[in-house]
Amino acid sequence: MNNKIYQSIFIILFYLPASLWATSLLNMSLDQLQGRAIALGNGFSLAGNVVKANCFEFKQGKTPIIQPSFDYEYRFVDIDQTKQEYVITDSSIDGRYLRDFIRKNAKFTEKQRHIMAYVKVNSYGSRLDEAKLKLNPDILALLSKAQDKGGIATFMSLCGSHFVRSVGKTSLFLALLSYKEIDKNSDTEFHKQLLNYLQGFSKINKSKMKNRQLRIQIQAQGLGNWGALTAEYFPTSLESFKTAMAKAVELMQEQEAGFLNYLELMAWSDFTAFRIHLPEFKFREWKNFTANLEFMSQVSSEIDRLQEKYAQAKSCHRKLTYDYLTQEQAHYLSDEFNIPIKLLDCVPKSLAFRNHNSPTDRQRTIDLKTFRKNLTLSKLKKIQNRYQRLLQYADGCFRNLKLSEAKQAYHQFIDCVDTETLIQNWPSYFAFAFIDSYCPLEPVNFKKLSCGATK
Repeated sequence: MNNKIYQSIFIILFYLPASLWATSLLNMSLDQLQGRAIALGNGFSLAGNVVKANCFEFKQGKTPIIQPSFDYEYRFVDIDQTKQEYVITDSSIDGRYLRDFIRKNAKFTEKQRHIMAYVKVNSYGSRLDEAKLKLNPDILALLSKAQDKGGIATFMSLCGSHFVRSVGKTSLFLALLSYKEIDKNSDTEFHKQLLNYLQGFSKINKSKMKNRQLRIQIQAQGLGNWGALTAEYFPTSLESFKTAMAKAVELMQEQEAGFLNYLELMAWSDFTAFRIHLPEFKFREWKNFTANLEFMSQVSSEIDRLQEKYAQAKSCHRKLTYDYLTQEQAHYLSDEFNIPIKLLDCVPKSLAFRNHNSPTDRQRTIDLKTFRKNLTLSKLKKIQNRYQRLLQYADGCFRNLKLSEAKQAYHQFIDCVDTETLIQNWPSYFAFAFIDSYCPLEPVNFKKLSCGATK
């Protein structure tokens, strides 16, 4: 049934009117795309929010790129209990790194003081030089057959409706300097000396550093050119700390450095080499077509997502069932299937699982009992049933859209309305956020015990 749906998309795509396609540049919020391989020139399906193939021709692997500009933020922050609460509630992308970094490394006791060195580098406007861009010869051959059904459709399936014109990236360098307090007056003086030294204003007494057991813990995000890392990037003393920080900032300006901050998309119809191959269509046909195209892309994306979440949840449930046996389950298996109890391993009641979104936050770990309540066979069955219903509705909807030849918008068909309603009203038992947070399983304190103890 999936094949039927995708075939319908390809056929309806034939009716794309190039001259009336959206021509504005689009800035996207990319939280959901972090961690994916996205490069300049990649195609992009806007309605489905999916990265597609790069359909340009780059000679000898050289991409014509206009180099970015940079800005940076450099500061030292005193971290105490109050400041900690402020920093970790930052909702920005670097706020998540700050939160985890501080929670993992800072010990908030009466005898500990902390200073955090914070360097943030943003790169802007790394973009394609459009004057030097050419479409791949195979893509041009495909577009030359645009009058045939499937020419434009195949192009859109491969290259998307837009391409990545420019990207913005962010890199971070974090360092936590921690020392032990001795007495209030001398600690205040040492704290000032340490800050002045870090900013290059004065020297510092080495014996005082030793007495206070000064430690430096570093974490960098989004560095480029891993092969360039040498011992200079890893400070072994306070003297080498500033050199290491400066070296890290150099790597933060590499072409491949950073994680996505923004993504600028451009419609293919704004690219001259693409437009000259496309025919003209009536305004009403275009309006219906574009509405139908975006809806179909959304439905296809939801079908793929639902299938992916079901497979992910099923794998997670299977591992729970077979790899994390409780005493009660082990004895049931032993009695029911005549398995020697000594061959089975059990897990302690204290077993907990890490939250992938906040791996260092112990308050967000959950125990085995809670996990089993949130991921049951009945919930898996409901996800599977909803997937089958969505396929059924979408198949009927796409069939009607194909027959109408873009003369009617999708919301004029009852199957399409039912499909949209089904997508917009996912019930709470789907728990996709739970699946993303805890699957695959990552135990915090995993160990196995003999199941041979008394029931």
